[in-house]
Amino acid sequence: QKFNEFSYWVPVQIVCTPDLQERVLLINKFILLARQLYKFNNFNGLMAIIGGLNNISVQRLKSTWAVVLGKSRDHWDFFENLMSTKSNYKIYRDKLDSAKLPVIPFLGVF
Repeated sequence: QKFNEFSYWVPVQIVCTPDLQERVLLINKFILLARQLYKFNNFNGLMAIIGGLNNISVQRLKSTWAVVLGKSRDHWDFFENLMSTKSNYKIYRDKLDSAKLPVIPFLGVF
C-alpha cells in the first residue's frame, strides 16, 4: 500500500504545480531522488518514482517533458530501460543479481 501511495503522490505533486518551470524542476528533483534510490539499491522506491512519472497525467505534459534535458533526461531514459518489462524484467533481474547487499528489490516482479 505504501508503494501505491508514494507512486500516486508523485503525479499529484507535478500536476498540481501550475508553473511550467516549477514542474520541470519538480520532475528533475524526482529523477534526482530516483538516482539516489538507485545508488542505495532501493529498487522498490525507484519503481515507485518511475510509476509516478509514467502516470498518464504526467506523461501527457508534453511541453514540460520537452524542457527536461541533459543529465536528467539521460538518467530518466536509463531508469526506464532498467525497469522495463521487456523479457520479463531481464535488465532489472541482471542488475539485481549483480547488486551488492543490502538491496531492496522491487517485489512486483516476484
